[in-house]
Amino acid sequence: MPFTDFCDPIMDDSVPITSTVNEIIELGKRSNWKYLELRTGKFSIPETNRSTFFYRHSLSLTEDEGGIFSRLSNNTQRNVKKAIREAVTIDISDTFESVKKYYYLHCLTRKRHGIPPQSLNFFRKIHQNIISKGYGFTILARHQQRIIAGAMYFHFGDQALYKFGASDIRYRKYRSNSLVMWEAIKWYAKNKYVHFDFGRTESFNDGLRRFKLGWGARENIVNYYKYDLKHNIYLNENEMVYPPVKFLIQKMPIVLLRMAGRLIYKHVG
Repeated sequence: MPFTDFCDPIMDDSVPITSTVNEIIELGKRSNWKYLELRTGKFSIPETNRSTFFYRHSLSLTEDEGGIFSRLSNNTQRNVKKAIREAVTIDISDTFESVKKYYYLHCLTRKRHGIPPQSLNFFRKIHQNIISKGYGFTILARHQQRIIAGAMYFHFGDQALYKFGASDIRYRKYRSNSLVMWEAIKWYAKNKYVHFDFGRTESFNDGLRRFKLGWGARENIVNYYKYDLKHNIYLNENEMVYPPVKFLIQKMPIVLLRMAGRLIYKHVG
């Protein structure tokens, strides 16, 4: 499923995953697929075939607000309290106007990380098909009326998902990202959701990993397996060579990065 961080195969635990994957590979060859990719934390193909892996962090919301807050790390608690002391305010909204305001922060953050942003139309479709249907919202943090951080969350059934987060690094001292996350967790706990998913984290991103662990989240490994049906081989993304464009992207104006994102992301998922 495009842009799905992980999606375990829907099958009985007693069924051997390797034989099932082999049957799917044969189906893919008959159907002229280029690749088969599995993103799973439940099933394990031999690790030598793993393309890459990510960390997944999840939080139980079955306790009351005080109980959840007590499980936060001392540093995370201090950051939330600091944002409150600095008079950072929070808005939770399901409007497209809020999505557009978040999108500006999203572009800033992707530029800082050396990655082109997805197109605004991508976020328009998210609003049209998810948020406007009652399955998500945007949170924006303000300091003296200036928007300095934001995030987007999705939910379905009793499950909640942190999908996107961004901020203006010039105002990092206010710890607004922590307050945004805490207000989302409080909202979901108050509205009887039972599971909060922080999404995936790259294996090399120690900062983001520490941030998520600071919320008392449980950590699991999600393995990615990508099979090239043309060459009959599992690909190892850690061995792939990518052009050294990160520095160039960080120097590009946002308007050019948005154009690049429109061209690139329609071909990847």
